[in-house]
Amino acid sequence: MQAGPNYTVPVLKEKAPGLDFGVAFLPGPGQGDASSFAGSDVLTIPAAAKHAAKALEFLNWVITDEPQLEVYAKTGNLPSRTDLANNKYFAADPRLTKTAEALTIAQTPSTFHFNDMSNASSSPWIEMLRTAIFEGDIDGAIAKAKKRMKQIQCN
Repeated sequence: MQAGPNYTVPVLKEKAPGLDFGVAFLPGPGQGDASSFAGSDVLTIPAAAKHAAKALEFLNWVITDEPQLEVYAKTGNLPSRTDLANNKYFAADPRLTKTAEALTIAQTPSTFHFNDMSNASSSPWIEMLRTAIFEGDIDGAIAKAKKRMKQIQCN
């Protein structure tokens, strides 16, 4: 099992074309619940930008149908707009449709400590996965990760 971003599907299809894999939501907070993480990158135009008008023109263009479908969706990446999640490219691969479905239930955690909680090599998230996978103590791993995450968030 690998928790990863939506672009994992096209990368695996390219790098390991014979790999038989599926896509599922991350387990949610309650028994049997599904959950997912959603986040995004932010593009900004600095106030002192020399070509602010051209940058804004590009940003306005990149969210139109053509680049969203013919660049993002065509290459197996989620469009930035949820209204374009049901498209001909995703219809051809149920794994891509599953990534798009995640947007309907996804939650974005709000914390200044995200890296310490999730991305750092010694983060509670990484430790939880290691413990659950290699030691088999899933419930204990989750409980310990929750406790450590709360400690980090309160600091």
